[in-house]
Amino acid sequence: MPNLKVGDTSMDSAEQSLIDRIWTAIEAKDWETARSLLEDGISVMPDSFYLLQLYADMLIDELQDMEAGCLILRKFVRLAIEKVSKDWLLGAMYQLFDSSHDYSRFPFGERLSMGKALSEHILTLCQWEKPTQRRNTIRPWPTSSMRSATTTWQWSCSKWL
Repeated sequence: MPNLKVGDTSMDSAEQSLIDRIWTAIEAKDWETARSLLEDGISVMPDSFYLLQLYADMLIDELQDMEAGCLILRKFVRLAIEKVSKDWLLGAMYQLFDSSHDYSRFPFGERLSMGKALSEHILTLCQWEKPTQRRNTIRPWPTSSMRSATTTWQWSCSKWL
């Protein structure tokens, strides 16, 4: 597996080893081990965009654990807002509203409330940027496949205005 990138920094060998073990458990459909590894990884690297996203995907899509998934999404949204990072804000928005996720059992009002908070912060952040910078900004986002770390989705703040 090639080195994955999270944000602009390459993962070190310990992080890469953890990701490899997580994917081995996911591919074997050993959800208990995958969940344990993800929880351990998040406790060691609480600001890992990739681990939070992967954990939310697994809880919601694979395990259908909406209660735990909701807790992770709340954490993801809270971190995105605290970081005031366009990548995190749009990533959390994507996680909440991507059509590839089955949110049929997820509390609708909770999802909309988190989306509203994210939208307000995205709009505020976009107002700080120069219009030409906003127009030319393209960011990669994950596809619905959990395995993809780099992908084809492209977003920019101007999409939200």
